[in-house]
Amino acid sequence: MSSECRTGALLANCSKLRILYCGLILLSIGVQAPDLPAQTILRRDLSQLDAGISTFDVDGIVLDDGRRLEWHQIHEFDVDSDRRDEFLELHREVGERVLRLRVRISRGDFANIAELAAQLLDYCRGEPSLTARFAAAALCRGELANGNREMAAVALLRALSIENQLSAFPETSELASLPFEIEPLSALYPDLIPVWFDAEAAKEAWAIVQSHRLRGEDAGLTATIYATSLAIAAGDEQAAAAMLKRNELEASIWLNILRSQQSIRQSEFAAARSSLPSTFDKVPSPMVCVILYYRGLAGLRMSEPAQQQEALLDLLKIPAVYGSEYPEIAAASIYLAIHAELLQDTPASIASLRHELIHKFPKTFHARLLLDQVHSD
Repeated sequence: MSSECRTGALLANCSKLRILYCGLILLSIGVQAPDLPAQTILRRDLSQLDAGISTFDVDGIVLDDGRRLEWHQIHEFDVDSDRRDEFLELHREVGERVLRLRVRISRGDFANIAELAAQLLDYCRGEPSLTARFAAAALCRGELANGNREMAAVALLRALSIENQLSAFPETSELASLPFEIEPLSALYPDLIPVWFDAEAAKEAWAIVQSHRLRGEDAGLTATIYATSLAIAAGDEQAAAAMLKRNELEASIWLNILRSQQSIRQSEFAAARSSLPSTFDKVPSPMVCVILYYRGLAGLRMSEPAQQQEALLDLLKIPAVYGSEYPEIAAASIYLAIHAELLQDTPASIASLRHELIHKFPKTFHARLLLDQVHSD
C-alpha cells in the first residue's frame, strides 16, 4: 500500500473512531445520537460542514453560503442528490489524484508524478479548469524530472493554453500551488530552456502540439517561443515560417534567435551566427545561454579555424558561467566542444571535458548520450 493510501486509511479510521466515540458518549447519558444531515461533509482537517451544496464541477463544490471546497480537501461526505454518482466519481477521480500528487510534490518526489498527472489531465477531457491546469503543471515538472524535456514543453504549452482560457486564476486556490514563474525579460520558464537535442522526441512532441492545437495562438510570447522552437526542431518548416511572422515576435530578440535555429537546421551556418549578438548588455541570462549555444553550434560548422575558435569560447562560457542554473545547455555545450575538430589533437583537453560532463552534469541528456557511446565502444 502506498504512503498516500496509508495516510488516507488512517484519516478514515480516525474519523470513524471519533464518530463511534461520540455516539457512545451520547448513549451513555441517555441521549440518542442524531442522524447525519442529508448533506454532510467532513474535511481532511476533520472539521464538519453541514451547509447545503449549491453546485459542483471538476474543480470542487460551492456551498450555499458561498464557500468553495476543492475535491482533495474533502475526506468523507453524505450527499443526498440525484447526482450522487457524479459526486462520488469526481471525489475519487479528481480528489484522490490531486491529494496523491500534492503529497509527492511536497516531498520533492517529482520523478513519480508524471503518470498520475497525465491521468488527471486526461480525465479533465481538454476542458479548461484549475484542475486541468494543475495537472498540466505537474506533468511538466514530472517530465522534466525524468529528462523528457520535449514532452515537458508540451505540458507547459497545455498549461499556458488552459491559463489563457480561464476567466480567472485565483492564486489562493491550492490548485494554483504549482505556478510557472515565467522570467519576464526572457519570457521563458527558466527550468526549461527551449533548445531541443533529440530530433525524434521533438517530432513526437510537435505531433502532440498539433493534435491538441497548442501552437500558441493568442497565448502570448512564451507559448509562441516554445511552439516555434519545437516546430523548427521537428522540421516542420511551413509551420515554423508562419509562426515566425507573428506579432509577438516582431519586436523581440527571440525573432533573431529562432531564425538562427532555423538557419542552422538549413545548414546556413554563417547566417545563423551573424544574426546573433556578440555582446549581451541587459540580455537576461536564459537568453544569453541560448544565443551562446547557437553561436557556438553554427561557428563549429564553419570552415575558418578562427571562427571555430570563437565558437569554442562561446560554448565553454556556458558551463563556466551558467552551468549551475542551466545544466542541460551547459552539458550540450561541453558535448559539442568534445567533438570539435580543433580539439581532436588534444586528448588531454577532451578527457578533461568528458570528465566534467559526466561528473558535473550526470543527469543531463548529453551525459547519458556520452556514457552510451562509451559503453558501445
